[in-house]
Amino acid sequence: MFVGKKLILASGSPRRRHLLNQLGLEFEARESGADEENNVPNNPGDHVRILSERKARAVADDVGDGIVIGADTIVVLDGAILGKPTPLDKAGAYGIQDDYGAVFVESIHGCFYNVVGFPLSRFYIELRQFQKELGLL
Repeated sequence: MFVGKKLILASGSPRRRHLLNQLGLEFEARESGADEENNVPNNPGDHVRILSERKARAVADDVGDGIVIGADTIVVLDGAILGKPTPLDKAGAYGIQDDYGAVFVESIHGCFYNVVGFPLSRFYIELRQFQKELGLL
């Protein structure tokens, strides 16, 4: 898919890279090095938005002209946010796409790929709209 601007994924996640590749996008992936621990709210939605923006801004400082994608994934269990354990690279040390990962899931509300690590369908729709707003389509 043609984007019209340099596209940068502010993430080192192999799952996110794989998902964006599924859309046929040409992009560069850069780890942000952003702090994921300090001053992050306990509300899950705010938590993810703040971390995603923090990652995108950290990478955007070096980009110039381009579109930077920031993303984060959390697992919430009984109201508690489970982050990445220090031996593992996944929130909650869990991957629905991994062997036996799906046995822990009774249902999904929304996009399956969001559970994997990136909301592909919403991202595609939002990217197309953003391209129209920029006059790239």
